[in-house]
Amino acid sequence: MTLTVDVLVYDGVNDLDLAGVVTPVHMASDVGAPLDLAMRGISPTIRTSAGLVVNAVGRLGGTCDVVVVPGGRGAHGAAEDPDIRAWLAGLSGRSSFYAVCSGSLILARAGVIPAGTGAAIHGDKRDLLNAAGVVPGSGLLITESAVTVGGVAHASPKSLRLAHQLLRHIAPEHVSAVWARMELLEP
Repeated sequence: MTLTVDVLVYDGVNDLDLAGVVTPVHMASDVGAPLDLAMRGISPTIRTSAGLVVNAVGRLGGTCDVVVVPGGRGAHGAAEDPDIRAWLAGLSGRSSFYAVCSGSLILARAGVIPAGTGAAIHGDKRDLLNAAGVVPGSGLLITESAVTVGGVAHASPKSLRLAHQLLRHIAPEHVSAVWARMELLEP
């Protein structure tokens, strides 16, 4: 069975948050994991925080097995977008959710991460997460609603740590091959 992994892209998404998760997941499909990876957004093209243009392969909608939500400067705006919130809320309870840094804010505002639950986020955005009723944290946090990573580590290692957790969940037999191919030590 092929698992579908949708990655939310939006204007201002952080390049390292995005690439740090997408690269190992894509590589897992290269080494045989039955995964279908797609970028989803509210527009066909978005501009990352560093100005790179990313093409979304599809608009928001439909179902998927896994949703990845990277953080970035545009996370606050994405968290307020009604289409993004509705799409994520519609997947709640049916999909697994993974968020890097301020991607947690987007999930919280969509109601995917319920009030009173912990989620990792960058230190200077903790007040936004707290205002959404979610308990801000750092490091790798695994709850029933989502796996989140954020805090004091740099964006790329955080994203890779989240990707490792994601691959352990959806393609455990391919994790070592992906990490070897990327010449990384498993966390």
